[in-house]
Amino acid sequence: MTRLIGSEFLKLRTTRTFWWLSLVAVALPVVITVITLATSHTTSNNDARALLSNIGIAGLFMIILGVVGAAGEYRHGTITSTFLVAPDRRRVLVAKGIAHGLGGLLTGAVTAALVIAISIPWLSAQGHAVGTLGVPTGDVVAIAAGSTVYAGLAAVFGVGFGSLVTNQVAAVVMVLVLVSVIDPVVAGLVNGYGRFSLQGLAGDPHVVTGAGEFEIKGVAMNGTQTYHDAKKGAERGKNFVFTVEIDDLRCCHLGHLGHGLSEDQLDSIGSKIDILFVPVGGGSHINSAQATEIVNQIEPKMVVPISYKLPGLTLLAQNLDGVEKFAKEMGATDLTPQPKLQLTVSPTVDETKLVILEPRGAAATAVD
Repeated sequence: MTRLIGSEFLKLRTTRTFWWLSLVAVALPVVITVITLATSHTTSNNDARALLSNIGIAGLFMIILGVVGAAGEYRHGTITSTFLVAPDRRRVLVAKGIAHGLGGLLTGAVTAALVIAISIPWLSAQGHAVGTLGVPTGDVVAIAAGSTVYAGLAAVFGVGFGSLVTNQVAAVVMVLVLVSVIDPVVAGLVNGYGRFSLQGLAGDPHVVTGAGEFEIKGVAMNGTQTYHDAKKGAERGKNFVFTVEIDDLRCCHLGHLGHGLSEDQLDSIGSKIDILFVPVGGGSHINSAQATEIVNQIEPKMVVPISYKLPGLTLLAQNLDGVEKFAKEMGATDLTPQPKLQLTVSPTVDETKLVILEPRGAAATAVD
């Protein structure tokens, strides 16, 4: 198998196609990065991440490289001699995939190194270190590593696709349509598919893990540090309350809150909350009485209780109260669960409304 991989890698690096596609795959992200830096000022976290995500462009050309590497052998007839030497087609396909994957990794690594080497000094010259824009070193490494791995996987995907569609021209056209048309459309139509799509794999996910103000693709977020216990995190550590504003809709999720909120924390969370997600079951979280007090302090339009006792949650059920206790505190009588809560604008209500959502997973199975 080692000799077969070496043979495939030799074929790859001795063809002009590999070098030309790799050159374009490296040059295009670099050129886009330079143009972006020269014509605009990178002043926000989102701008910095978008700049670094140019590395992922190399993945598109690595898909084409894989397609051409596999389907091209059928076009030029060299696949016959390959199978005469190695009759096991699966081994040939695996070897070809590994060789192209290594080529993709190398191309992705070079692209990442050049984009970062250009971006960081240029941003510093503009007076904006990457860290001050909210992109820590760990995130820069993660973006570079993820884009590099994506380039390698894209080449492997291309080999597989080119082995199935052996007409080289048709295969290249089909993969371009798949990447540029079908994949984005499906990502837009199917909820949750985006991060598993080809574009999602090459993209730059934003992971918000701490306190502060963030703006990601037009969505404003605010993180407020609290604690998972009443002893300032001595027992269970920190907890972060996140307020998210999309258009005119403001939602607040209290997470694993384990204590009442101070005036400073309430000020950080802000007012005019439309939907408040609040733990109510006690245990390692606040109980129903504490939850009711926080609801009265924040005065949201709607309250969605979380972290309460449900059938099927055997590990948590020992310490959690049911939602009924909180509903009684709120003066609510209708405890009918809703399948989903769908809003497009800020809700108009006379008083805070309790919304109980249907359980999912193990709890849903137990209820059914």
